Amino acid sequence: METSVWHSILMVEDDPDDRYLTQSVFEEHCYNVKFDFLADGEEVLAYLDTRPPDMLPSLIVLDKNLPAIDGLNVLREVKEHPRYRYIPVVMVSGTVTPGVVEECYRAGANSFFQKPESDHLTRERISTFLQYWLEVVDLPKRNHHTAIGWEG
Repeated sequence: METSVWHSILMVEDDPDDRYLTQSVFEEHCYNVKFDFLADGEEVLAYLDTRPPDMLPSLIVLDKNLPAIDGLNVLREVKEHPRYRYIPVVMVSGTVTPGVVEECYRAGANSFFQKPESDHLTRERISTFLQYWLEVVDLPKRNHHTAIGWEG
C-alpha cells in the first residue's frame, strides 16, 4: 500500500461515538485516508477557507442534524461556493422525515443515507460506503486540485 495520503475526508458529526465508530472501521480496512473531524456546522467554511487548494478534502461527510447550523444549510453554503462546490458531499442522518432526502439532493448532496440503529449495521453501512467512495468512484487526488483548475 502507498504511504502517501491520497484522499482526505472531512466528517462533520457532533456525536463522538459516531466519529469514533467511523474512524475505527476506516482503520480496520487500512485505507490510506486522512480524516478531519468537525463537530459543528459553523466550523465548515472556516475550515475550508484555511486550506490551500491542494489540501481541500476529497469528500465531505455531513450530518444533517447539527447544532447551531443545520447540515442542510451547510450543504447549501458549500455547493454555492465556487471553490468548494465540486467536493462530493454525503449527507447522513439518524432520522429521516418525509421530504428530507429529496431536499438534500436538490441542495446538491451527492449521496444520502440514514444511520442504522445498531453498531453492527453501522459497521456494514460504513464498509459499503468505503467500498463505493474509495474503490468504485474516482475522487480527485488531493495533490491534483490545482492542476485541474479547482482554485475557485
